[in-house]
Amino acid sequence: MLAVLPLLGAASASPEPSFSYRVTGCAETETGMPSKTRSPYQTVGATIEVVGGGIRYSRAGTHQCCRMVVVRRQVQGRRIVLTEFWTGDGCRCMCSSRIEATLTNLASGEYEVAVYSGGTEPITHKEIEPKAILSKKARIP
Repeated sequence: MLAVLPLLGAASASPEPSFSYRVTGCAETETGMPSKTRSPYQTVGATIEVVGGGIRYSRAGTHQCCRMVVVRRQVQGRRIVLTEFWTGDGCRCMCSSRIEATLTNLASGEYEVAVYSGGTEPITHKEIEPKAILSKKARIP
């Protein structure tokens, strides 16, 4: 008689968290080029909400034209850090963008989520010390 035994730990292994972000407006990075086009977004404060087995961060605001942003993430245990990383020389105008980031496949439990804004200075390209935007606890069911 042949018995089939499950691999140890296979049933308890949780999937790796999945991360994605999207930028719309003049800091859009999908095309790789910043834009001087004014966008219609009004300033909306930063929010973190629990969505299914993950979190979603979003905010909209005005910023110097010709700047681009990417969102970086770091997950260590029950601490999640998202950082908006702004680059580009900047133009002599203001425009607006909307930033959304989603982290899914998180294990159940309570997480401390922190969001920062950093990047490089226009013209000099010196790295900017990240500034806190939001910190919040999130309970994943």
